[in-house]
Amino acid sequence: MRTLAFIENFISTVPFAMGQSMTKLKKGLEGQSNLISKLMKKHEANIPFIEDTMATDIEKVLETNQKLQLAFAELDEQSEKINSLETQQHKLVAELSKMEIERSNSAIEIMKKDKQLRTTEEQLIMMANLGEELGNDAKRYRSELESAHEELYQTYTIFDKEKSDLCELIEEQTKKLTESNAKQESRKECPICCWNYDNEDRLPRVMDCGHTMCHTCIISTINESDTEPICPFDREPMFGPITLGPLDPYQLPQNRCIME
Repeated sequence: MRTLAFIENFISTVPFAMGQSMTKLKKGLEGQSNLISKLMKKHEANIPFIEDTMATDIEKVLETNQKLQLAFAELDEQSEKINSLETQQHKLVAELSKMEIERSNSAIEIMKKDKQLRTTEEQLIMMANLGEELGNDAKRYRSELESAHEELYQTYTIFDKEKSDLCELIEEQTKKLTESNAKQESRKECPICCWNYDNEDRLPRVMDCGHTMCHTCIISTINESDTEPICPFDREPMFGPITLGPLDPYQLPQNRCIME
């Protein structure tokens, strides 16, 4: 019931409130209209001046507009120049990038060459050290070679002396052998058995050392020897080193000179 009463009271008061609002609005509009009329009357004398001022301002605006158009044209020209400069800048940046890449590649090549130079320098140092070692070895080898040469010279000296002594001994033995052969040839008899040589059992035969004995004495010497038979005059082997097969007096040559 209270709610219904409240609603009825609200409905009855709404038209009154709206009427008051409309009255206030009407009064406000009338006040604004009066204010505008007063302002128009107040500034009515200034309208020609305002028009002149506006014309001047319009001329200034037009002039300013022309200046702005010129400025815009200059700006367009500057913009084109800027675009051209930007294009050139891009080209320069590209060239700089290319140069930077080339510089990097050159730096890499320089580093490689520097490494190669260092390696070569190390190799040269090693070769120098090796050359020094070889020089020291050469000096040592030269010293050893000189010592060996000195020893060899001394050996050759001793050898020459021994050779000279041996030659003298050989010459002396040859002389003795020649004298012995001469005696044997003059005697025409075997120096062992003292029988005269003949063409049968006493046939003279020459041994490898050069002495002469009869065939029978040679057989006796071979039979009496347990080892290789030797000459009874100089104790040298009776047969030569190239004798093949069993030892046989027939392998020794005959001395026909004694029989002549």
